Amino acid sequence: MSFRCSLLVLFLALSSCTSWETTKISTQEILHQKWEAVSLNEVGEYPSFKSCDTTQDRLNHKRCFENIIQQTLVNELATNEMVVTQAINDTVWIDFVINEKGAFCLDSLHISKPIKQEIPLLEAWIQDAVLQLPEARPATKRDLPVKAKFKIPVVLKVD
Repeated sequence: MSFRCSLLVLFLALSSCTSWETTKISTQEILHQKWEAVSLNEVGEYPSFKSCDTTQDRLNHKRCFENIIQQTLVNELATNEMVVTQAINDTVWIDFVINEKGAFCLDSLHISKPIKQEIPLLEAWIQDAVLQLPEARPATKRDLPVKAKFKIPVVLKVD
């Protein structure tokens, strides 16, 4: 019996308590690990319109959303009379943000100099057209609404 007790004491003495200790991870380290896991350039779910709810896969959902925006902008711009001295066939790029509440905000416009000279009111018309976009459901990331930035091309063909 004393041999067993001696073995037990020896075993306990040789095994350290450090293997039983828990390591403490700081909240800073946990936060750092979480931020590395989150891609800030991607959203979990794209913003959407009610009419895009029938699309199932992510790519078609995004295309539906972008098509509605493009069509709305083109329709709104078509209500303005564009008189030009030379034919225009160019693309205007519109950067906008959809905030956490689904509201659109014009971020920037990329309009070439020839178009600015031929259609000086185009920028104001685009700003008005953005105001006509229907309210969207915001993008989400981990089921939380987030801002999302989009760049949409609008092709201008004026003879």
